[in-house]
Amino acid sequence: MRLWNGHGSMWGTPLAIGGIFIRMAAIATCGNSFSHYIETGARSGENHPNQLITHGIYSWCRHPSYIGFLVYVVGMQVILGNFLLSLLSLIVLGRFFVQRMDVEEWILVNQMYGQEYVEYQKRVKRMIPGVY
Repeated sequence: MRLWNGHGSMWGTPLAIGGIFIRMAAIATCGNSFSHYIETGARSGENHPNQLITHGIYSWCRHPSYIGFLVYVVGMQVILGNFLLSLLSLIVLGRFFVQRMDVEEWILVNQMYGQEYVEYQKRVKRMIPGVY
C-alpha cells in the first residue's frame, strides 16, 4: 500500500543508513565478543565469560544492534513507500526483539554477569536512550 507519493526516500534513506551505522557501531564496539547467538560464557575454548561491554554505543542503550537493525528495516520499507509494511515491520520485529532481549538479559544476569549486569540495567535503557 503506497501512501507516501515518492517522498519515502527522503525519510527512509537517512533511517536505513542510520540503522546500518548504529548496528556497525554496536558490532565494532563488541569486537570479538559480538555474536548472533545468545551464548553463556566460554567461547572458542575460553574458560571465562566475555567482558561485559558498557562503553561506546552500549553506554547509550543495552541493545544497539537490535535497534539498528529495526531502524534499517523500517527505513527500507519507507523508501519503498510501503506504510503498511513499515508499521508491520516495526510491530513484528519489535516484539521479536523484546522477547529475545528478555531471554538474553535473563542469561546475562543469571548465568554470566550477575549484579554487574543488574547495575548496568539500572544505568542504561534497553533500546531507546532515556525512554525504554
